[in-house]
Amino acid sequence: MPTLSGFINSTSTTSIFAQFKYIFWTYKGNGTFQPEVPQFQVPDATLTLDLFFDNASIPFSGTVGPNTIDISSPEHNAHVTGALASPLDKAYYIKGYLSLNGIQHEDEAQAEAAFKDATTEAATENIDAA
Repeated sequence: MPTLSGFINSTSTTSIFAQFKYIFWTYKGNGTFQPEVPQFQVPDATLTLDLFFDNASIPFSGTVGPNTIDISSPEHNAHVTGALASPLDKAYYIKGYLSLNGIQHEDEAQAEAAFKDATTEAATENIDAA
């Protein structure tokens, strides 16, 4: 099963932006969940999945907080884990959907450049929202 590295940032108390990279592939997308959770960042998230896809809407459930995120989608055999940048007051059980768009790049350098562009864009959005 491939393991992709990336990040997850909440963009509100019920939505997230995620970006992951694996060799020639980059995945990015948005998701929504319930219930509300204080905003959080996972700068070093890991996505494990058993097959690559172009686009998918992935149902997920799991926990966010107090120190980690641990969500999964048995339907897609996908699992996301990582440490939160700052702890939350408690663990929250969430359920939602993450829409990911996969792009296969010509080479690893092109994938890395696309990943860095999305990382910069997400950081700028977080600064603008603050």
